[in-house]
Amino acid sequence: IYDEDLKKVLRHFDVDYLSRVQAFRYLYADNGHGFYGGNLLMALNTSNLKFYPIVHRDNSTKFKTKEINGQYNGSDLIGNPGTLFNTLAKSNVLAEKTKNYLTKLLSSRSINEYSMDSIIKNHNIYYYSSNFKQFINRESPSPSTIHMLNLISRLTTSSTQN
Repeated sequence: IYDEDLKKVLRHFDVDYLSRVQAFRYLYADNGHGFYGGNLLMALNTSNLKFYPIVHRDNSTKFKTKEINGQYNGSDLIGNPGTLFNTLAKSNVLAEKTKNYLTKLLSSRSINEYSMDSIIKNHNIYYYSSNFKQFINRESPSPSTIHMLNLISRLTTSSTQN
């Protein structure tokens, strides 16, 4: 990770799992804080010797929205998640798997703006600064909801162009 060598890094991670973490980051409008520096928590699966980053309470949304560039490599996300995810952002395989997972998940309609809003409100109870930011912006939709709608629009547009 320190050398930012993508091939070496990918050998130690389950790319399918990472695509779901990246999908979470897109859906949640992740600001990167939960994966940066000392906040990066990972589990080691001793049967396959791969690491699995853990989503936890320090994952927080950024209260700004940014247009998604449609590359799904993580470089168009809102926050800087640190060296690991910045290195992973170079992977075209991970980007494609993330896009495919997001497309499948959002087209199934199992996540919508109401469920996303409920998830965000529940998470923010545990993260005091997010709860405070949400209170200040209570009349406007959460950034995650806006981000999710942006994703749906972007994925729909890209699938009609293919």
